Amino acid sequence: NFHMTCTGLNHIIMGAQASPLLLTALIGLCLVVASRAKNTPIVIVPGVLGNQLEGKLDKNSAPHWWCEKKRDWFTMWLGVLEVVFPFTDCLQDNIKLEYHPDTGQYSNPEGIQTRIPGFGETSTIEFLDPSTPWLFFTQYFHDLVEHFVSKHGYIRGKTIVAAPYDWRYAPSLFQEHGYYDNLKQLIEDVYANGGNTPITLLAHSMGAPTSLYFLTKLVNQAWKEKYIKSYITLSGVWHGCSKSMKMFASGDNEGIFIDMNIWGREAQRTYPGTAWLLPYPSDTWTRDEVIIVTPERNYSAWDYKPY
Repeated sequence: NFHMTCTGLNHIIMGAQASPLLLTALIGLCLVVASRAKNTPIVIVPGVLGNQLEGKLDKNSAPHWWCEKKRDWFTMWLGVLEVVFPFTDCLQDNIKLEYHPDTGQYSNPEGIQTRIPGFGETSTIEFLDPSTPWLFFTQYFHDLVEHFVSKHGYIRGKTIVAAPYDWRYAPSLFQEHGYYDNLKQLIEDVYANGGNTPITLLAHSMGAPTSLYFLTKLVNQAWKEKYIKSYITLSGVWHGCSKSMKMFASGDNEGIFIDMNIWGREAQRTYPGTAWLLPYPSDTWTRDEVIIVTPERNYSAWDYKPY
């Protein structure tokens, strides 16, 4: 397995167009992965906020007069205009979740439908906003996918594919929504597309524990030995990451410099996926490792109750 820190590869991939040094680092990573995955089909499980999310609106109300209440299917995440003031409140209202304590379930607010486009393809993880592929901060896996296609003969949608998911949720809800059944079928299909060749499962950030849940709880050893040759994780969030605490405290704009971090907090606080990725109190996140600093006091992963 290939492991890095929680945020290291985010900066390499998300900002690859920003500087030649970062681009060189990404290409170097591609070469490392290629040496492990040569001649094997690749299935990519992206990270949090790492694939497009589409929405359809039929609402009776909205936060402001300029927010749409009726709209057919559109790219909700990421639409660059949606993360620019004053439209950020519109996005938050559309992308947040509601918790139902009587059932213990989460859902979209009334009048909002969502879906994940591009399952089994790569386009929706290569560019988060399909209308602005030239903006570096909307590019995600494009350079890596293009490297395998142009240098190693892979075919998009056949021998290199993606398994995007609704990153607002957590594994138990992925299973309820049918994601893991679809992932299992996708791996079997890509195995067949590659001439019955075991695949490389490549996961980034939140995609690492998301895929590990599938491998350890939902398929048996015989299935793994038949269909999976390599399991490569990039910046796997194994014991949580400080990014989740930032989402709860001040929001996180995922490196999109055209708006403030705070714009995402209201919605990000509603995601079970955010809580699932909180740093886990352990030898990894010790009591004296400060994660949140405030004028009154500092907080570690052991301080969730007062936090």
